[in-house]
Amino acid sequence: MLDIFKEQLPTAAELNALSMPAPELALAEAGLARLSKLLDGLSRSLTYFDLVSERDKLRARYNEALNQSRQLEGESRELVRNLDEVDGLASVNRSKVDWITESRKASEALFSFLETYLLDDRTRLSPERIRAMVGYINSFYSVVRLV
Repeated sequence: MLDIFKEQLPTAAELNALSMPAPELALAEAGLARLSKLLDGLSRSLTYFDLVSERDKLRARYNEALNQSRQLEGESRELVRNLDEVDGLASVNRSKVDWITESRKASEALFSFLETYLLDDRTRLSPERIRAMVGYINSFYSVVRLV
């Protein structure tokens, strides 16, 4: 774009063809040389197109980084959700272990009571009642808790 202006400047030969006194001619030639040098420097500098292309590259890098950030944020939310589920399952497992421990304590206490009670000759239970009691105690082991 700047080369267009360079072509419109008069050359030294064209200036010599003009009828000017020598000092003014030298001044005009020096000015033209300086303008030519400036135009060369400007043509080597960044042009508008270069600036636009750099802006587009930066925008593309920014968009890529933004997409990666959003993707990582989504993955981190998913990991947090999974960790919360694992924590929930761990608490269910603790509750299950506590429930099993308590049911064993209850059945052991009932068996101990029955042994003590059956050793006493004054109080004898009928075999049907003993079977019913043993069935009741064994039912603790067959209970399934759904969460």
